[in-house]
Amino acid sequence: MTKADNIFDSLSQHEYEVLCASLVNRDAPPEMASAMLRRTLVLSLRGKSQPEREEMGKLAMSLSHIYPHAVDAQLVLDYVNHYAISKTASGIEFEVRLEGLVSAGRWPVDDEKRVFGVLFETACRMGSLSIPQVMKQQLSRAPQMAEPDLLSPHFVRLADCRQEDAATVAAALAVGQQMAGFRPMLAGGAMLSAATACMGDVSHLVVTHSTSLVAMLAEKRPELFTPRAVDAILRTSRIHPAWNKDHGILNTLNVLLGVRGNLATAPALIFLADHLFGSYDEDARETAGKLLGEALCLKPDQAFAVADYARYTLGKSDIVSWERRISAVEALKTAAAANPATVTDATILSLACAGSKDGNPDVRDSARDALAKMLPQHGGSRKHAILAATETMKRSANPDHAESARRTLTILLENHPDGADDEAFNVFRENCGPDRPIPVRLQCLKLMFGMIAANPDYASAPFLREIQAMRESEKDPALKLVCEKLFESTLRERPDLCDAFRRNPEPRP
Repeated sequence: MTKADNIFDSLSQHEYEVLCASLVNRDAPPEMASAMLRRTLVLSLRGKSQPEREEMGKLAMSLSHIYPHAVDAQLVLDYVNHYAISKTASGIEFEVRLEGLVSAGRWPVDDEKRVFGVLFETACRMGSLSIPQVMKQQLSRAPQMAEPDLLSPHFVRLADCRQEDAATVAAALAVGQQMAGFRPMLAGGAMLSAATACMGDVSHLVVTHSTSLVAMLAEKRPELFTPRAVDAILRTSRIHPAWNKDHGILNTLNVLLGVRGNLATAPALIFLADHLFGSYDEDARETAGKLLGEALCLKPDQAFAVADYARYTLGKSDIVSWERRISAVEALKTAAAANPATVTDATILSLACAGSKDGNPDVRDSARDALAKMLPQHGGSRKHAILAATETMKRSANPDHAESARRTLTILLENHPDGADDEAFNVFRENCGPDRPIPVRLQCLKLMFGMIAANPDYASAPFLREIQAMRESEKDPALKLVCEKLFESTLRERPDLCDAFRRNPEPRP
């Protein structure tokens, strides 16, 4: 066997006999053993027939065990290169032989790194599950090569994942996760940046693997994450929303916020506020709520940013999903619990509007529930909220919205309305006129009934005369009955008005 031999030709009978003798006697010189191993490996990939390739593969593995000194880094690299060229070799057989060669070889650290890099690229190209195991063996026998820069060049190349084949990129992310999970120090900023960029990809497969890698890095290398890095991750959710991606981001935040409180930035809290209710399972909702509550307790000033965003979301009912709108209501409640100063007139108005006219009944119910809980700690005026709900009740063609507005007004008015609500009472009086629709007149009368019961000072002699006139002239039985009850109730609440009312009676029509 000489260098002049064509390595792609089958072994001659003489060469075959020499090879077999070297295996039996184990006395081949180093150069001869290296040449035989190289030749049989090539023929195991590029032989003329399947039986020949299988036999050469077996011989090559036997040679590598008997003559391990013949296995050097260049031999492994050449073997991988020949496989890439080969059109006939079995991927499974190639992986088995590659594992045997790498296990047998012992090389300087620089050669280990070269082989490791080639194995990484090959595993990505093939989507191999076994080659990463070989790479772990390398790391175990040469721990000194486990440094952050070892994988950085590969992930720098993946940063612009749109130029790559999706399957190859997904495999690279999966292999990177295996390696960094095995040796966390292999992970560096380049890996995190590439994984974050891939989270914005259009491929579901790439997004799944990149999200999983980011979550693992949060657990293994939280020190890699900066506020800017977290914001970049959150932006990918807005670019291409996906349930599995958002679930992975939530898991990432769950880990990071527990060990890095400074990462509780406004974008992170707003992300949590968006996911307090929705398509997640119950555990995920509880996680988001717990994280948001804990973060706001540590940073109560951030509650204003959360409340502002929640109010904005509630006002976008035409373009925001109902799940996000309920999440906004929950976020307002969480912000109020952490910082009562967020319960402003704007918050009350936002909840009143949502509770009156949101297109989803669950959102309306949730908003009214939040309104009832916040009003006791609200020291400001409810005038604008009352007027907004009144306008909804007055103008809505949807009977459900009109009823929701009435319920909202009931909640707003039952907490002892103050002088700032005089205008609301006057609005109710104006909408009791005969030119208004009967349902609106009926609701306004009921609301005035409740307001006077809560604060009798709203009643006056002119008001009593108006109600008496309505009672006497009204043709609708329901309205007539309410007018009678309102008249009698007002006199009971304000007996002092009896004399004034009698001294200035209204002429009968």
